[in-house]
Amino acid sequence: MKHKFVTFSIILVAALVLGACAPAAAPAETTAPEAKQFKIGMANFSQCCAYFIGMNESVIAEASAYPT
Repeated sequence: MKHKFVTFSIILVAALVLGACAPAAAPAETTAPEAKQFKIGMANFSQCCAYFIGMNESVIAEASAYPT
């Protein structure tokens, strides 16, 4: 009797796992998605060395080309 229960349990778990791995249904066609806006931040380790100061100035210069 215990052997049947173990076999049934293994088959049930395998069926659940395989069912969960099935590909999702394709979403219905919708209208064009809205444009999302992102903010990107940057944090320097420190401002003690010329490398980090130059990196900070470069980031500020590049970011000035984009609206805030």
